[in-house]
This record gives sequence, structure tokens and C-alpha cells, in this order.
Amino acid sequence: MPSTGQPLVSVSADKTYGEAPLSVSFTITAIPARGSISKLIIDYGNGTQEDITENLKENVAYASHTYNSVGTFKVRVSAFDKNGSSSTELQIITNDKPLVSNLKAYTNPTFTKEATDFMPYSTVFIKADCMDSRGIGYVMIDWGDGVKEQVFGECVGSHEYSKEGVYTIKMTVYEVVLNAPYPLTNTASLTINIKYGIEPENNPPNISIQAENASGEAPLEVTLYVGISDPDGSISEVKVDWGDGNAETLGTSDQIGTRDGRTIYKKTHIYSTPGLFRITVIAKDDKGEVSTDTTYVSVASSKPVLAVTFKDHLGQNPKDKIYPIDMTVYNEQATISADLLAYDLTSYDIVTVTREDYADNSTRIIIWRNPRGRTLHQSRIRKNGI
Repeated sequence: MPSTGQPLVSVSADKTYGEAPLSVSFTITAIPARGSISKLIIDYGNGTQEDITENLKENVAYASHTYNSVGTFKVRVSAFDKNGSSSTELQIITNDKPLVSNLKAYTNPTFTKEATDFMPYSTVFIKADCMDSRGIGYVMIDWGDGVKEQVFGECVGSHEYSKEGVYTIKMTVYEVVLNAPYPLTNTASLTINIKYGIEPENNPPNISIQAENASGEAPLEVTLYVGISDPDGSISEVKVDWGDGNAETLGTSDQIGTRDGRTIYKKTHIYSTPGLFRITVIAKDDKGEVSTDTTYVSVASSKPVLAVTFKDHLGQNPKDKIYPIDMTVYNEQATISADLLAYDLTSYDIVTVTREDYADNSTRIIIWRNPRGRTLHQSRIRKNGI
């Protein structure tokens, strides 16, 4: 007879974590304290109960249940005999495994040139679409040539093959482990060919552009700097669309030198009317690949109008007034204050107003156009005078 004076009951499962739908087999042990087990109930924790009394043979019963949804379920088994009842619990967790799809190989690190055939010692770039409700823990890439690589954060990788052959790349995605005995995984694979005699893919030109004096009052002269390079060829044409109906081709006369392997062009353009204009630079290489880059110019019709009004402690205009100072009296001295008025701010202006107080009892109000622009206006106010 159990020392507790109540039935002894225990439950175990062949699995407590996995992907939904998850089929779980339970083994239940129920030993009566007195007499026999009159009732044995299992609650699967998802709103489903089952009477398994008739399944009990030699104090052992078996049950199975399928969890179709994702969640955490508390399984409870209760046993009853003539002395009373007792119960035990077990937790089952179901989850969705990671999704991994669209695994492809590319010739470039920007993943825009798909390929399945590569030359030995050329770099193979791979990328897949991955997602998991718990988050991606890490990615294991088996490159098929005996090399395995662990990647964190995203489903991408790159590798070089030294020998010809047909290789199957496998990407296995592991979920983040939270209150689970092990992570759920999913795997995608693709096959590539490594062989000599393959013409390499052509890569498009690289472009970098920078516009100086890109905002201001019309007429506005903008200076554009363009850096162009081609990783596997030469540049055949460079054009600039100024966004105001004008376009032109950049030639050798516009080149001002090279930097970091790029040819630098300089070109100026005058915008005579206000508006927001998009500058587009188009570069074409000797094999017809085209790249573009853009920037914007904002042209206003006029400068912003700013004004500062001053008043004294009597609320009057202090201009041309004289304030006698009694050095024996601290209070009731002349105090000058200022109201900053700003209006007609055009769309291209970002104005910052700062106040700086100095040890000589003066205050300076500074108005900046753009975070790193030039100062438009400064007003310095001195107590007891301007």
C-alpha cells in the first residue's frame, strides 16, 4: 500500500516538444492505495479529456493524442480509488518549424545575378528567404565539399570551390530555443556545377554621386560629383538627367581624376525655377550593363524672412531709450527681452534656433539653416542695454 494513503500516479510522454501537428504517446502508471483504481482521467490541456480506466492493465495505461495547434499544453492525469484521488502533470509544447524557401546561388554579393554554373575559385553567393515565429537562432550551411559553416542573423553565405564537380548545398535553419529541449529546424537545398570553361557573368558599373549646394534660392547653381568604376570591364557611357527636362552626357573633359579605383566627374547645372528635382546618373559598361543612382535638389523661390523684436520690462520698445542704473539697488533694473519671429520659411529650409547665455549677462540667439549649414542671423541681447 502506498505510504501516502492515496493513489500513486505518474505520466511520461515519448515527446514533449515538436512541430504542430504533434502526435504524442503517453504512458501512465496508476497504483491504488486501497482496493483498485476506479477512475483514471487524462486531460490533454487543450480542452480534450479522456477516460482511460479501461486501458489500465497491471497498473499501466497507454494513451495518445495529436496537438494540431501551436501552443503550450498542461497535461493532467487524475487517479481515483477508495481512499481518494491524486494527480500529476506534464507539459507539452508545440511550435511551427522555421520556413526556408527560395534558396538560390548568385555570382555577386548583391544577389542580383542568379547562376547554377561556376568556375573553380570563383565565389558562389547563396541566399534564401527564412522566417520563424520564435526568430532565427542560426543557420548551418553544408557546401557539399566537406565544408560546413555556421551563420548567425541571416540566411546568406559565400564559398569558393577548388575542384570541378556537382555539389549539393544544404541550408539548415534553426529556431531560437526558448523553454524547449531542442530547436526545430528546416532544410533547403540546391545543386550547382563547378567546371572550367564557363564565361563569367558581367557585373554592372558602380556609381557614387554627391551634389553640393543642393538646396537654396533660385537661380541655384548645383555642382555634381560622380564616381564611376566597372569591376570587370570599362565604362562606355555616363549620362546625367538633371530632373528639370535637361540631360547631358559626361565626357573626358568633365573628368577631374580618380579615387579608390573610380573615375571622378564634375559637372555644374543651374536651376532657374523653384521645385524639387531628382538628379539621375546612368552608367553603361562595355557589355551593355546599366546602373543608376539618384539624389535630390530643392530650389526655393526666396530666402526665409526672419525678424527679432525687443521689449523692455515695461513692455516698450527699448530703441533709443536710456536706462539709468542705480548700483545700490539690485531689483527694478532695466531688463530687455526679445521675441524671435520667423515666417516665410521655404520648403528647403530646416531652421534650428539656439540660445546661449554668457557670463557677462548677455544672451545670444543663433539661427541655423540646416544642421550643418551656415548661420543666417545672430542677435545678442545684453541686460541693461542692447
